[in-house]
Amino acid sequence: MGTNGSSVSQIERGCFSVVTAYRQDAGDDGKFFPNNINGLLEVVSTLKAGNMDFRFGTRESVLDNRQAMARRFGLKLNDFAYMCAEMSDKIALVTKANGKGTPCDAMFTAKSRVFPTLLPGDCAPIFIVHRDVWGVIHAGRANASAIVPASISWLKDSFGINPSALIAMLGPTIRDTYMFPYDKRKYIEDQLQDSAWTGHIDEESDGYHVHLDSCVQYLLRKNGVGRIIDLGMDTAKGFFSHSLGIEGRHACFIGKPA
Repeated sequence: MGTNGSSVSQIERGCFSVVTAYRQDAGDDGKFFPNNINGLLEVVSTLKAGNMDFRFGTRESVLDNRQAMARRFGLKLNDFAYMCAEMSDKIALVTKANGKGTPCDAMFTAKSRVFPTLLPGDCAPIFIVHRDVWGVIHAGRANASAIVPASISWLKDSFGINPSALIAMLGPTIRDTYMFPYDKRKYIEDQLQDSAWTGHIDEESDGYHVHLDSCVQYLLRKNGVGRIIDLGMDTAKGFFSHSLGIEGRHACFIGKPA
């Protein structure tokens, strides 16, 4: 869905309707791609919306970009709860937003007007949707095989949620451009030894092609998630990308407006 970056499509899945405007010339000059599932708002920003991370810009410019994002969706800066990703399996439940950060790699809430927010630059943002709790997971090459099962297990233990009742939406992530030449093998040695990555790393003439998107979807299926939606967004096409040297971070947030 939306893999070519040039179409607007709608998918009906049972009682859920997913509407995606994945176009570089979509509304707001292509700055934001909003979705609505089960009364929740899921949004990803693009290069055109500007850098959202203080590490890659002046405080003033980042606050201006965040303010424009908040205003676009009728929110306030303090409605966002930011994830300070660590490539770990750490999970946080937030009950109050204050516009600040929490060290973790998965953030969930059950409160309206609290928007768990991830600022990725190639790693896979996974929106998790449920009627009782929702949030976003940060799945990267180094932690995907840990954080995905940990998050699903945590939701079951903490809220009694059967994974089959969950919807997972995969946002913008690095796709076919994710490649390690043979002399860079040491950087993916752990993944080559990890059974979760079997079938998701191709050895080709120019090195190892790592398919984070398919690995994440495999992990979600393996852990029983009922519905998996891949928006098909590639960070190489209109998003910030650390691997490609397009430094900065876009925003991925989810929440219930009221």
